[in-house]
Amino acid sequence: MSSNYNSRARTAEVLVDRDKSYLIRRRETLQELWALESTI
Repeated sequence: MSSNYNSRARTAEVLVDRDKSYLIRRRETLQELWALESTI
C-alpha cells in the first residue's frame, strides 16, 4: 500500500529472486508528486 500523505514521494520497489534483483517501480519524482497539486 502506498500513499502521498504529507507530500512524500513513493519509494522505488525492488523484486528480489534468489541472487537477482529487478526494479519493478522507479522512485516517484518531485515533479510527478506535485503535478496534481494546486495553489489556492
